[in-house]
Amino acid sequence: MDFELYPTITLRSRSFNVLVAPRELLIQALNKNLNLQRYKVLFVSGNYSGVLSKLDRRLTELEVRRGFTVFQLMTILEEAHHSLIIVEHDPMLYR
Repeated sequence: MDFELYPTITLRSRSFNVLVAPRELLIQALNKNLNLQRYKVLFVSGNYSGVLSKLDRRLTELEVRRGFTVFQLMTILEEAHHSLIIVEHDPMLYR
C-alpha cells in the first residue's frame, strides 16, 4: 500500500516517511490524488492553515485536527491510528 503523491514522490507503507515541501506542492499532490480517500487520512494544522481552504471540495474523507500548542500536537500524534498523517508546519507553535 504505497502512496504515490506526485510522479517523483512515493510514500512507502509500513515505514515512517517525512516529506518537507513547499505548501503549493502539498496542495497539488492532495488535489490530484483524490483516491487517498480510501485510506484514513489525518490532517493536523496549527493556529492557521494555508492548505485547507485550497483543497478540492471533493476531498471529503479527511479528518482535521488542530493543535494549538506543542503538547496538543504530540497528543494528537500519539492518539492517531491513520494510514497517512499530514502535519502542516505552523511557526507560531515554536516561538
